[in-house]
Amino acid sequence: MRARIIRLFIAEKEKEGRTECNELDFDEKGVRGDKFYGRKPDRSVLITGRAAYELAAEHGIALEEGDLGENILLDIDPRELEPGSIVRLGEVELETVRRCPICEHLSIYDERLPRLVKDLRGVYLRVRRGGKVNLDTPATIVKSAHR
Repeated sequence: MRARIIRLFIAEKEKEGRTECNELDFDEKGVRGDKFYGRKPDRSVLITGRAAYELAAEHGIALEEGDLGENILLDIDPRELEPGSIVRLGEVELETVRRCPICEHLSIYDERLPRLVKDLRGVYLRVRRGGKVNLDTPATIVKSAHR
């Protein structure tokens, strides 16, 4: 299944939220330059889709893309990415580890948000093969439980 990268984000040290960027550089420890780099390899990358943002908006919760903590915003429903699914972004290969759990810190936007988006927020992935990714990098879901 083909996908398209919509936006890329990095969590900068000593800064709240995510910063949009034009390129991400991955290795086995995660996203280089991200404040979470090297901490938990099985949770080093977060991918989400627009569905969570759309659901929040339907419930009157205003969010900016990046507010859900993603590194990569794709034009797919993240529920398509079951554990074991492979996401190829050009030369970079990511493996889905698990869905994001309910994250109470999202309640800073609205106390309803953590439970509202719990199934749509996104998935954590580990880096299987590193490299650089930009907005023009082709994205493909190689293996998915929904196939």
